[in-house]
Amino acid sequence: IELADSIVDRFVHSGSCELVKEFAEPFFSKLLAMFLKLPVEDSDHWIRWAGAIFAGRITNPGAAEEARQELVCYVDRLLDERRQLRRDDLFTALLDIRLNGEPLNREELRGYGMEILLAGREATIDGISNSIGYLAGQSDAQEILVKNIEVLPTAIEEFLRWDSPIQLLGRVATRDICVHGKNIGAGASVAVMYGAANRDERKFNRADECILDRKPNPHLAFGLGPHTCIGMHLARLGLHVAISTIIKLSLIHI
Repeated sequence: IELADSIVDRFVHSGSCELVKEFAEPFFSKLLAMFLKLPVEDSDHWIRWAGAIFAGRITNPGAAEEARQELVCYVDRLLDERRQLRRDDLFTALLDIRLNGEPLNREELRGYGMEILLAGREATIDGISNSIGYLAGQSDAQEILVKNIEVLPTAIEEFLRWDSPIQLLGRVATRDICVHGKNIGAGASVAVMYGAANRDERKFNRADECILDRKPNPHLAFGLGPHTCIGMHLARLGLHVAISTIIKLSLIHI
């Protein structure tokens, strides 16, 4: 909460902010750094690398690749440091993982490190921005949460369902299968549409409406089964702190 308040203090007197760049991005990046027990100032690098990799991979592939290489070197350095001096943190824990009795190889360790610093961070930033963006256009919903903050955890699940931070992810079929009359061969690339599943009217009554107290709410915003997001608890915490901090200021609008 102190972290969120400190970021809000930078723009609150101006009466406006650029939600993603001035709040959601720095807030969750710094929160992730604190959770990972890494220097908070390192989060500035993550923001720059993510911007170049995600936003520039089509328009400026050279800069995107340069940023990716910088991230690779950063993750490799963290892992090398933990090999020399173990700490009570996630990167040390990665070194202790055993798969079929064998430690993860360098490429696997690097992949996990990059996934943690990029994909998980980016998705939660999107979730914060989507949620506050919705509330900014719905004064009635804001008033409900201001007067009944205990509704917020349920509302967060509905924000995640209604406007899923990750709309789709690629998967590879492990075997031949037929889904709703469509044949998919083993090895084929498929797009798993979480956003569409979360609006499935066969599963959700009034699926296109954002209902703050919706229960039950078996959304797939964090995946399912072995693909369930390992960072979902931190993401929920970040969403709760971010939204509660913003709505306590005053009526927000776009």
